Amino acid sequence: MHNTSLALFAFVLLLVPAFRIEAQEACPEGRVTEVLIENHSIFDPEDLPDEGRLVWAYELANRVHIRTREDFIASEILFSTGGCYDARQVVESARILREFRFIASAEVASFPAEEGNRRVVVSTRDEWTTKVRLGVALGGGIQFSSAAITEENLLGRGITLGLSWADRGGLHELGGTLEVPGVRGSDLDALVGVSHNRGGSSGSVTLIRPFVGELIGTAHRQRVFRRQELFAYVLPAGNEISHVTVPDRAQQIELSLARRFGAPGRLYLLGGGVSVERVDVGDGEIEAIRDGDFSNRIQAGSELTDAIFPQMTSRRAVRMNLLFGARRLEFQTLRGLDAVYGERDVPSGWEATITAGRSVGGAGGGDRPSDLFTGGSLLAGWARPHSVGQLRVGVEGRRLDATEAGPAGWRDVLVETQGTLFLTPEWTGVQSFVFRGAFHGGWRATSPFQITLGGPEGVRGFGDAEFPGGRRVVISIEARLGSPNPFPEFLDLGLTVFGDAGTVWGGDAPFGADSAWKGTLGAGLRVGFPAGSSSVIRFDLAYPVGRGAETGSPILRISAKEWIGVIGDTRNPQLARSRRSGIQSDYVGAARDEGAR
Repeated sequence: MHNTSLALFAFVLLLVPAFRIEAQEACPEGRVTEVLIENHSIFDPEDLPDEGRLVWAYELANRVHIRTREDFIASEILFSTGGCYDARQVVESARILREFRFIASAEVASFPAEEGNRRVVVSTRDEWTTKVRLGVALGGGIQFSSAAITEENLLGRGITLGLSWADRGGLHELGGTLEVPGVRGSDLDALVGVSHNRGGSSGSVTLIRPFVGELIGTAHRQRVFRRQELFAYVLPAGNEISHVTVPDRAQQIELSLARRFGAPGRLYLLGGGVSVERVDVGDGEIEAIRDGDFSNRIQAGSELTDAIFPQMTSRRAVRMNLLFGARRLEFQTLRGLDAVYGERDVPSGWEATITAGRSVGGAGGGDRPSDLFTGGSLLAGWARPHSVGQLRVGVEGRRLDATEAGPAGWRDVLVETQGTLFLTPEWTGVQSFVFRGAFHGGWRATSPFQITLGGPEGVRGFGDAEFPGGRRVVISIEARLGSPNPFPEFLDLGLTVFGDAGTVWGGDAPFGADSAWKGTLGAGLRVGFPAGSSSVIRFDLAYPVGRGAETGSPILRISAKEWIGVIGDTRNPQLARSRRSGIQSDYVGAARDEGAR
């Protein structure tokens, strides 16, 4: 018996390599015999002119720029030498590379090789990765409202390092960001953010394993967030007091895991996790600011503190969360939407997610003992060569359980929706017409909440702190045109003419007031660098028009972001600062477009 067992064991050992060899040979589309990576700099030397006024500029840009490293590109594609060839992995690899903010273009092509195998060539071209952003108001002299500088491909490894300064209603916030994809060769990305203003210091650390392309797989996120700041409520114009500041301190932790299953183009999502939050509001002096001068502050009187009292609920919560989703998306590579002439991968189809989190163990700090937090998001749209439409919806809120202190009811309801339509009729001579309609609002908030009508995401001819309220509607139209360009091989140039109209309702937000419809007319320059870039730098000058325009002033903004697009992040930052804790459904990694899906 013993000898028989040994013989059987030896037979199994002999079979295992045989089965391995057979599994390795099961490649219906052949093997990848070679992967050739062509990582071009900003300008491909083969495409540069032999002579001309800007030859020195092309060469200087290439010398200064550090190319994306070949090993980084190899780590992001879905295949390698010796593996099975899969045509879908080739397509997905190109799209994954184009999601990175520092890659202007990426193409992956395969060619026949001996014995039915394939040879694959990966060709990439870099963006100019040092980005500068400025916010400038021209009324009463030049006034800077924000500035930022970011390097998006440090050392050629996709590392993002940024520094920023923003007025933030006179609070003068300094901040820094660091994003590291593939930490130490792993599949984990790290995102770190720090900031400081007069209210204190804030910071967040996130480790995330993102989803890869449209493939099935597992993602997870660990996030720790701490905020110490002053929430600056804005009062309507005409008051001696322009702001009221309230100490706002928060700590949040998220541990979550999600799994995609199904087939590419028809995916489902199931996940869950734990979230912890602690928020302390009003733990310190509440101050009133005179005439927008934050050095001229006094202790707020009872009339002001009573107005914000409903939003001064400190809270503690530990939530067990579930996440569900379905995804029916395909991607079309289109030219000249968010970019001047560059290509972007635009989603077509729909995706919906739902989250639900039940608080456990009770909550302190004056909050109700328990609640059910729910949220949902929807992306739906189409992408065709001459028309692109997109609708994004986000909703969240929490339902308090009934107690002796009061009945059940909804609190902290936040809603944001945005619809965009791109039309590119060839017969007009206009590159594209862009239409945008957006609604943002909140109801029955128990923590600091307020939105304003002005700002780059609102009615662009007004400042970020104009026309406070609780709900707003903004409608925009842009005509994007080509521009005479003496250096088409060097950069892309485009012009834009735009108009905005919007109104805000006071709702139940402190110091909110209904406004009449406000309008903006403006024009600007759109620059893509290098030529064919998938990103854009905007120089916009916006003028208030209509009733009340005589009290406004023109605003100049310089930004490395397309405010009305189909790829970038459309989540409103004023709503983001008032969100409750939970788990997020978008597992997007470091150094990628905010709206990459």
